[in-house]
Amino acid sequence: MGDERARAERELVELSARRDKLSGDVQDVGRRHATAQAQLATVVDDMAARNREFAELDGRVQAARRELADVQGQLAAGRAQRSGQPATDPSSGSTVPAGAPSAPAQAQGEQTGTARPQE
Repeated sequence: MGDERARAERELVELSARRDKLSGDVQDVGRRHATAQAQLATVVDDMAARNREFAELDGRVQAARRELADVQGQLAAGRAQRSGQPATDPSSGSTVPAGAPSAPAQAQGEQTGTARPQE
């Protein structure tokens, strides 16, 4: 009877130690989980900020493209007017009318800032 009691007490001590170790492990995992959740929240916030920055940049690119299309339309209209052709709207997808010079600015020296006398 004394041997059984001693064995039961040893098992109780071993099981208690195992329980304490598992309890510590659970607490450690809980702390690591909380740390990972905090890091994840930080990453999500950073990504949201980057997405806002990208959206702002995309808006600026779209505005620049619209401005470029407007300037190209004005340039095409000016070129058409100089050549006596009707102006077209490049933003609508139409091109310079047939017979209009395709690159009059370069041919007349406008891109270099020099002007050639018209002959």
